Parts: sequence; C-alpha cells; structure tokens
Amino acid sequence: MRVFGWAAGILSMLHNIPQIVHMWRRKSAKDVSPFALRMRIVSLMFYVTHGILIEDPPLIVMSSLILLQCVIISIQLYMYH
Repeated sequence: MRVFGWAAGILSMLHNIPQIVHMWRRKSAKDVSPFALRMRIVSLMFYVTHGILIEDPPLIVMSSLILLQCVIISIQLYMYH
C-alpha cells in the first residue's frame, strides 16, 4: 500500500516546481508569503522526523525532497526580495 504514499509525495513535490521556475524566470518573489513558507518548512521537518520514527520510506524521501524545494524557494525569496 506504499504506492499511495509515493503517489501522494510525487504529486506534492510537483506542485512546487512551477513556483520555483516562475520565481527564477521573473527574478521576483513578491507574491510569496515568507510566513507560509516558514510554516511549510517546519511542517515538513516534522513529516521527515515522523517518517524516520515509523520507518516509512515514501514519507521520508518525498518529504525530504519537498523540504529541499522549499529551501530553494527560501533562497530565491532572499535573493529576489
């Protein structure tokens, strides 16, 4: 049943890609909420920790990749703001 975890993780990861590309092309982060981004990063850190504790590979891998994407968005926010 882990296929649902992988599928959900992939879909969640895909939704950040347009934001990253949009910010990179426009060199602007004016429409990004820093507070919402920080909350997402904290929640993803909890998801990764939870995945490690329950030994759930899809949760660990996908949450880590989404966390990396959010870090990239944070860097872009800093660079373009």
